[in-house]
Amino acid sequence: GPESPLTLHSASFNFGDPEDPEEACVSPDASPTHPRDAPPKHSKVASLAAVSPTRGPGIPTALLTTGTTLTKYTWQAAKCRKACLLKLNADFTTLFIGSKTVALADLERPMYGRVSDTFDRVPASESVDPVLCFSLASAERTWDLVADDDEQLVKWFVGLDFFIIKALAMSGAGAGGGALRPLSVNDVRAMVDGERAAMHLYGHGPRPATTYLAEMSHLYN
Repeated sequence: GPESPLTLHSASFNFGDPEDPEEACVSPDASPTHPRDAPPKHSKVASLAAVSPTRGPGIPTALLTTGTTLTKYTWQAAKCRKACLLKLNADFTTLFIGSKTVALADLERPMYGRVSDTFDRVPASESVDPVLCFSLASAERTWDLVADDDEQLVKWFVGLDFFIIKALAMSGAGAGGGALRPLSVNDVRAMVDGERAAMHLYGHGPRPATTYLAEMSHLYN
């Protein structure tokens, strides 16, 4: 099939945001940052309200617009975790990641697992569960996140994948004009179950990033 956004830019998934002063280490127990109501700097996509999908993403969308606090690791201080509020705006075109605001059309499809170099910088003492890791990426940076549990990861991964695809389609950036298939709840649960089973079977840490990328390329095409 046509190249997906993942295939086009996978080589760049190795950084957080080295120039971002907000990437400085803060206490892991700090209160979650609440998003500002500022528009994204580089919005490529009009409101999706007028082009509602014929089917939903398969999860309660109220979860996405209400927001959830996840854990975010940073490039400059990967040993420190930050509580981070993840939230979509009401028309599902903009994502608030802590205090950052980004248009969904500026993001790649989400990446499962510890594919970002940021996660490689996290010391073993942090005990990050690789099963619960995922990353979001723009052309400039990544946001490297850890969910609280399997269900939280599945719901956010499926929801973000669905609405990022919609935003890419509206902006004309998706798969060279071809249709992209959103991941289903079952797709993501299979990835999560597969990673947990592999860790149990082989008794080792996270698999190489190339393994995750190969699996996602298969699903994304």
